[in-house]
Amino acid sequence: MIETRDGDVATREAFKLAELFKKMVEDHKARAPLLEQFAKAWRKLQIQMKSFEESFSDCFDIVQKIADCASMTAGSSTDIGTCLSKIVIRHRDVGIKLGEWSRELSSGLDHIQIKTANCKTGVNQLYKDHGNQLKKMRSVMKKRSGSLVKLDKKITEKRKVSNEYSQKKEYELGELLLQCKEFEEQEKTAVKKMAKHERELFSAFLVGIHPVLMVEMA
Repeated sequence: MIETRDGDVATREAFKLAELFKKMVEDHKARAPLLEQFAKAWRKLQIQMKSFEESFSDCFDIVQKIADCASMTAGSSTDIGTCLSKIVIRHRDVGIKLGEWSRELSSGLDHIQIKTANCKTGVNQLYKDHGNQLKKMRSVMKKRSGSLVKLDKKITEKRKVSNEYSQKKEYELGELLLQCKEFEEQEKTAVKKMAKHERELFSAFLVGIHPVLMVEMA
């Protein structure tokens, strides 16, 4: 039991933050597989698009050969050959866009997968470090509170409170208050770090798909 109002408030806030941190980690672990599923599904599409791009190019290579044949006729179908050549040129542009889209998608997926893996490692390490810090802080505060209880018991047993016991109690209360504040700051830092990991994860997703969207809009 914290015997100062400030210490009590700081401790309550710290435990609230600790619960918030725990929930943020659980939410992250639930969300992370979605990005892995996205990368897997879109990687499959990217491979299919690469194959489609190659087939698309092969098809219009054949159309160009047909256009060349029409253009080499003795005047009967040169206009058709010219028309077919224009169609091929326009579709070459489509093929180039398909290639750009496929390459940007591949690059974006690489970025997302690397960032997702890094974020997963970072969150796991943060969760481990936080658990150790929380355990250590609870142990320190428990010992400090225990010292206060012992001092109170000694003071109660004595009819006259000596300056020595009063000073010791004042010191212990001061140290406990500092540790309560430190505990609160520790949990604030943990929550901020977790929020940063969340932001980096979703930002990585946006950065990964942005070039693909730019190709579509160009």
